Amino acid sequence: MISKLRVLKFGGSSLATPEQIKSVAKKIADLREQGISLIVVTSAMGKTTDDLTRLAYNISSHPNRRELDMLLTTGERISMALMSMCLHDLNCPAISFTGSQAGIMTDGSFSNAKIKELRPIRVEEALSKNQVVVLAGFQGVDPISKEITTLGRGGSDTTAIAMAAHFGAERCEILKDVDGVFSADPKLVRSAKLYKKLPIEVLQEFCFWGAKVLNYRSVELAKEHHVPLYVGRSDNFEIGTEITDDYQTFKEGDLLGVNSHSDAIEISVACSDSTEGENSIKNILNECLLPELQILSFEFDHGTYKALATSDPSTLRGAREAFRHASKAHISRDNLATITASFYKRPCEIHIVTQDKREATIQKYF
Repeated sequence: MISKLRVLKFGGSSLATPEQIKSVAKKIADLREQGISLIVVTSAMGKTTDDLTRLAYNISSHPNRRELDMLLTTGERISMALMSMCLHDLNCPAISFTGSQAGIMTDGSFSNAKIKELRPIRVEEALSKNQVVVLAGFQGVDPISKEITTLGRGGSDTTAIAMAAHFGAERCEILKDVDGVFSADPKLVRSAKLYKKLPIEVLQEFCFWGAKVLNYRSVELAKEHHVPLYVGRSDNFEIGTEITDDYQTFKEGDLLGVNSHSDAIEISVACSDSTEGENSIKNILNECLLPELQILSFEFDHGTYKALATSDPSTLRGAREAFRHASKAHISRDNLATITASFYKRPCEIHIVTQDKREATIQKYF
């Protein structure tokens, strides 16, 4: 264990321009001057990952998953190198590593790999030399095939938390362009409440159901390894949300947040039981070299297994195409509107407050 070690993860919106990267680098250099050892995990700049994904689908309607991972990992490599350059200009010793150079060993699942082991020998050597380690998030390597893999959307969070767990960091900071964790998306809801403290179980629920805070798998990892988490602003390290183990922070029954996924599908499979249905979905995805979907809920009734699933846009696009050609499985509901309608069989009252503060109650039948 290295004393006074922090892991800082910076989101893409915090690194969108050279000016922002320089500003973040200055804050990192200041922390090092205070005697703090640092591992910095970078996401791709701005919307780079979206742009690269769009480029891939302009080239091919079904991009090969291996080649897609090769393409997408370039975004984080750019940001890590630029960050390291900035730190050098500030006379702050730094070195950048890709996921494979940092010893992040994964399984062979392209686009949604899981970390199996960390062998961060070069990271340890750099920290022992008092260098700031800058890691490309979102990526690793399959030690068997030697192939580069990506960890799925939000995988940079997983990189940061895995490193924090391995080194026993005093805390892992997830730094973004918002003040911390809110009761709703502050970009959509102006009255959203900022939480100064939040139990990790609540954060886990928020992220599972679509909160754009952390990758939900990374929260599970933090909970499992008791990693101290902090979510805050990249331009002001003093503002943020401390993630705690104290679930007694709130009263039972309190409404804590409103979150949603931007897209989802409902898959129906003709089968004899839930296990067969689940395996059928996995097999269809595997045949098309697609990663697993995030299953939000499922049910089995009268020979039909139904699963409500979500994932990143490119994976959902591939899944829609895969199930369109499947024999025993199909997409029964293809968008959030039809999925939502299936959950409501009675009138629902919705209380709204308009921007001019007038209140109204409307009744809508879905």
